[in-house]
Amino acid sequence: MPYLLTLIEFYMSNFPAERYNTLMSLWERLSKWMGIDTNASPQQTLSSPQNALKQAKAYKRLAKYAEALAELERAAVMVNAERDPALAIAINLHRADIFVLQSHWEQAHTLLLQLKQDAETLKFSAPLAYILIALGVWSQEQDDWETGREHYEQSLVPAQESKSIGAEGRAQAHLADTYLHEGNAGYAVHLLEQALPKLKTSGD
Repeated sequence: MPYLLTLIEFYMSNFPAERYNTLMSLWERLSKWMGIDTNASPQQTLSSPQNALKQAKAYKRLAKYAEALAELERAAVMVNAERDPALAIAINLHRADIFVLQSHWEQAHTLLLQLKQDAETLKFSAPLAYILIALGVWSQEQDDWETGREHYEQSLVPAQESKSIGAEGRAQAHLADTYLHEGNAGYAVHLLEQALPKLKTSGD
């Protein structure tokens, strides 16, 4: 019922102010009669780990890392109750990405290694591919390009096993960066030509 309340309020909010106020007055009276709490906020009524994760991604794109981490924490609390390990890994992978962006190297590396172990134990191929890519990025940030390349190459195996073209494209794009770094522009271009269509198709 709270979800219905949110939908109706959203719909009515598109009316002109005078009509909206009249409708809201009627809706509040009807809600009281039906026993619905009209004070619940949209964030409360639509709260779910998926929505919190979506909000975290939006904050992350805006470089609002504190807000993103807060949303990820909120998502993690909810998802633990749902016992959804795949979603829990996804949430923590975003957290690790933010730690890298904030140069919190030890926190990022510790979390990524734990996620790698979890994904391998659970045989989650697609998440494992993204975790290996994140480890490659972490290694590059430590100026260890060779280890970074190894992680990207390793990530191609679970990416192809799971038919995750997004992960495969991302790995190839990062591999292109490593070859460009060593001066092999020809092979870097070749990898990018393979990666870009996959990234575009997957929206990765």
